[in-house]
Amino acid sequence: MRYLKRATQALLTCVFMAGLTPQHAHADLFGVWVKPKVDYINGSGDVFKRFEGSPAFGLEAGVELLSISLWGDYEKVGAEQYWASANLGYDLDLDLKVIDGLTLRAGAYVGVIWFGFPPSEAGMQTNVESTVKDLGLTETQAREFLETYNTFQSAEESTANMAYGANARARLSLEYEVVPFISLGLEGLMGWHVVLSGEEAAAGFKSQAIESFVSDNEDKLPDGVEGQLKEELGAEDIDPSNLKGVHYTMGAFVSVRF
Repeated sequence: MRYLKRATQALLTCVFMAGLTPQHAHADLFGVWVKPKVDYINGSGDVFKRFEGSPAFGLEAGVELLSISLWGDYEKVGAEQYWASANLGYDLDLDLKVIDGLTLRAGAYVGVIWFGFPPSEAGMQTNVESTVKDLGLTETQAREFLETYNTFQSAEESTANMAYGANARARLSLEYEVVPFISLGLEGLMGWHVVLSGEEAAAGFKSQAIESFVSDNEDKLPDGVEGQLKEELGAEDIDPSNLKGVHYTMGAFVSVRF
């Protein structure tokens, strides 16, 4: 966090210098870019309790038409984690006169964002069949529950290691053109997101399976079995307040722009 604050202050200093220096604002009629990049990534909300976002290495590509930009990126974090996004928004370029070839780019965007995680060992170790039998259900009740649970199992497995949602973000970058079409740069990004994590979705699917089973057999089951099943299997209803958060990045890149 200390390094992020210092980098942010440095970038803001550049913006302040730009405000004191005559410059020319412009938007490209048409442009295409590709950017290999490395970032420090962090944020708030439940998704970032599981996501270890530094350092991240990846690629960005986009197209700009009359200052409207459409771009996407993908960054890998370690062996089994990644995050990616697709964004649409507005860009503005300021040619700074401090140094020839120095450009300040500012943009605001909306889009979608998603994350990938390694398999959750805790979730994989849950033995549903033995858990159900330990709660004192009859053999018939246990079989009926497992049949109900299995209808939600495929959805749980497909979502447990992902997170996805919507975001709005702003970005500021400082680029220096080394040779025509190729620049080196630093950038900072901050965004607001609403993201449903895979673990939350999986817990929600488990909760639905348990509630469905109990509602069909409520006169035949021991008291409190619904709460016991949810506790043992890690089933929870999705809490919308846990889905919101902010994310931010600070990094460096090489830009190839035409």
